[in-house]
Amino acid sequence: MDWQSSAVPGPVNAHVSERQLQRLTSTDLHAQWAGKMRAALPEYKAALERICVADHMMATSRLSRQLEYLEGQMKTWPSQGMETVTLAAIQKAWGVSGDRAARQFSANVPGVAEGNMFDGAMQLHQALRWERGYLTQALQILTKLEDATGLQIILALMRRGANECQARKSYVFSAIVGRVKIPGECAAENGGLEKVNSSDAVYAARRAVSSVVMDLVEETKDKAFKSIFLEPTKMYFRAVRDSVMEGDVEVHGANVYLTILLATLGVQLNRRPYMSDEVKGIADFLAAGMDESVAALWKEENFGHDWESIRDLRDMGLTARRSVDRNVFIYHGYSARDVANAAVDAKSSEVKKEHLARYLEQFTSWFGKDFILPRMVSRLTSDEGRLEALQTLFDDLAQRDPQWEAVEGEEDVRFWLWDIEEFPAKFRADRAERLLLHAHVLRASDTE
Repeated sequence: MDWQSSAVPGPVNAHVSERQLQRLTSTDLHAQWAGKMRAALPEYKAALERICVADHMMATSRLSRQLEYLEGQMKTWPSQGMETVTLAAIQKAWGVSGDRAARQFSANVPGVAEGNMFDGAMQLHQALRWERGYLTQALQILTKLEDATGLQIILALMRRGANECQARKSYVFSAIVGRVKIPGECAAENGGLEKVNSSDAVYAARRAVSSVVMDLVEETKDKAFKSIFLEPTKMYFRAVRDSVMEGDVEVHGANVYLTILLATLGVQLNRRPYMSDEVKGIADFLAAGMDESVAALWKEENFGHDWESIRDLRDMGLTARRSVDRNVFIYHGYSARDVANAAVDAKSSEVKKEHLARYLEQFTSWFGKDFILPRMVSRLTSDEGRLEALQTLFDDLAQRDPQWEAVEGEEDVRFWLWDIEEFPAKFRADRAERLLLHAHVLRASDTE
């Protein structure tokens, strides 16, 4: 099975180029997600079934929405061209006066890069393909919104990207686009938020709740990716004293793992996978005999943490009882695309697919009801949440379905969701699930 025969990312028939992936909007991905899930290979079904989050939130990402926003801005507020935009950014970042001085300006941003900033930005821009217009538009917006320090970091990232490989350039592109703030009225995802049979107030409440939950889901994706793939891979290379490969995990290894998630589960994260990247910085660490270390890293209290910050891991020391090929993650391949092709090939080894499923199921476990529902409710009812919107949806649900009406003393949605008669307060998961289904932030069910 070759990804190149398919038009969309998803669990099966999943090949899509970086350019094609960008062209698929949030709406496109949401519309095709359900069918792709049904087509998933049997070995990956259990991983998919663990996810309770609404389909469109898994099939899209903040980065995909930022690219859509930039595309809209390119039509309504076209950029002045990369040279003009870069010169303006340099002048604001370092207080340089005049275009000539900005072209010749060199700087050192500690820990990032040093050199001629104008040349770095232009070299990066030239090395990109479909991304060029988006990079220019992003830099134009960021020049207006970022302070001098922020712009120095952005320009230094471009300088570093120009100096390094194509994978680093792709990484820098995602990092810069990721700094673009979408205005509040455009930020909420509309997928699954049809206004049918809903009042204006309920529709507005759904959008408000969706925006908050979406932020939580994006944070959870990033942390899950780090905990399940990046940090254990770094642990393995530290255990076998391979500092070169350890240094390649964040840029090169990540592209393999991102592409696998996109191919097998249809999940997008806040970084575009560079699918043509060479295969390195990866390791099948579950086959390396590091069970105790991996189990410690995968404890809930360590979710999203750097492995070196976890005392238990530092105290036990890292030992790999078996060495695994540093350029193979279950399947062989010359590129990230090759590895993912093998992962979604129905004719490939069942044993290998079942082994990969262990990684996928651990990743999706962080999107299961037990873990994410209490966090959704806590986020929504916090000072930074949307308590009023959640209350509106609760009142609407009770009106539509009397079995969920509050008894006396539970009219406030917080008291309806938490039993405060017990200590500590008991989370009422069944009620939370029903209310969040009504909010359209969980996977659709027959009850809605």
